[in-house]
Amino acid sequence: MSIYTTPSPEVMKVINSYKKPFEEVLVSQPAMLQGSLYREVVFKKKVLGNFRENPKEYLYLDENNEIVNNKNTVLRLGRLFFYMDAFLSQDKDSIIAALQRDGDLQKTNNDFEQAIFALELINKKEKSKKDSKIDKNKKQVKKVDEEETAVKGVKEVENTLTKLSALRIKTNEKLKLLLEKIEEEKEKNEHFNELMVEVLMPYYREAMVCNYEKIQLISINSDYYNDIKKRADKAKKSYTLRFNTRNTEPLMKLHYTMGYFENLLRSYGNIASMNYNQYLKVVTNSGKTNAEYKASVLKNKVQ
Repeated sequence: MSIYTTPSPEVMKVINSYKKPFEEVLVSQPAMLQGSLYREVVFKKKVLGNFRENPKEYLYLDENNEIVNNKNTVLRLGRLFFYMDAFLSQDKDSIIAALQRDGDLQKTNNDFEQAIFALELINKKEKSKKDSKIDKNKKQVKKVDEEETAVKGVKEVENTLTKLSALRIKTNEKLKLLLEKIEEEKEKNEHFNELMVEVLMPYYREAMVCNYEKIQLISINSDYYNDIKKRADKAKKSYTLRFNTRNTEPLMKLHYTMGYFENLLRSYGNIASMNYNQYLKVVTNSGKTNAEYKASVLKNKVQ
């Protein structure tokens, strides 16, 4: 469930002069700041794509539906609604929902186990090729050592998948703690407020650190993913032609997982270059950073 809804006719009367053609307008649930209620109004350009990704502009209304013109108040509200959206929204692309998608631990572990099995398949396939080579004198080339990997990165990627399974469990536990705290704070407070942000921040940081660890872990062996993905696809086609369907699904899982790792690093590769303290600073300041951006695309002038 989103914290944003369609504006009431009363709200539309106030903000209509700020609305441009082809803009969609949404208004948030109220949040409390210094004993007064405020709402965030979001103007979204109607272009293809996700609400969160589309260009947006903002306004803030007080409890009397009057537009907020004080810059300091606007900055505090921008930060407040950023965390309100993060902690209370259940949209599919919200922070909490994204973490929850990692919650199906058994399915994830099964997928990783199949991917590891597929790694062994492509490694054995390559070993078999090398073992069967014959030199110019028709003498059999020395067989590849049983412990040696014929495909570069197989052991490293297997290790990554094994560690990711354990990290998923840790992430799930951190997420449970965060969600429990959110529910506790919702019971104590009628409206979202700055005190709730301060109470929830330590749990939020711990959950987000799991994402940092995930990106760091995946980035370590990034040089191997593309080659392994291609080998998995080639092997899958080979087994399909021979009607060996038992091995095709694990190879599909491996191919998908390698592609997922590559896409993840394309989107969040900058995190891989950060150290722990740098990332923690980004997470801690994310509300302030978001508020400053909102203030820069505000519909009204502030002072």
